Amino acid sequence: MQALTVNELSDKFSMSRNQIIEICKTKGSPAFKKGVGKTSPWLCFPDKFEIFLKQLSEKYKG
Repeated sequence: MQALTVNELSDKFSMSRNQIIEICKTKGSPAFKKGVGKTSPWLCFPDKFEIFLKQLSEKYKG
C-alpha cells in the first residue's frame, strides 16, 4: 500500500484539504512529512488515517 498526499486523502475521504492538513498536524496522527521543512508535503497511509479518524470521532460522541 502506498502513502497518499493531502489531495489524495481529501478525495478519498471527501474532506477539504484544510481539514486533512489539520488532522495531519494533530498529536498522535499517523501522517508524516516527506522531507524536512515547512514546505515538505504531508503523507499518510489511508488505512491508518481512517483508524485515526475513528479514534478522533470517539472523543466527541456523547
